[in-house]
Amino acid sequence: LDRLPFHAPPFLKPSSPRTQTVNHSKAAWIFFGKNPLSQPLKGRAEHTDAIEHSGTWHIQLHGSKIWTLRPTAELIKKNKALKSIERIRVHCKPGDVLCVNTRLWWHQ
Repeated sequence: LDRLPFHAPPFLKPSSPRTQTVNHSKAAWIFFGKNPLSQPLKGRAEHTDAIEHSGTWHIQLHGSKIWTLRPTAELIKKNKALKSIERIRVHCKPGDVLCVNTRLWWHQ
């Protein structure tokens, strides 16, 4: 991953010795898809991922994808302010980067 043309943005880097460090995987997953239909594809059902790192980076190269996110009970325990969030819709277009911990957020 060190050879990719981007680095962790400053807001993900520890700002003090007490700040928890960000843990990234050494893997790069690439998904390709083609939609020959005139309507959006449904995608996978809502799920979380069994990851052991701080999150995943999703780079939209072409087309668009709408992510539906909601916090898990574990995440709400860590941040009570998230209790009022039911669902968040994020529309990614070419050039957008979404960084999300897919273990702590239900996503579809």
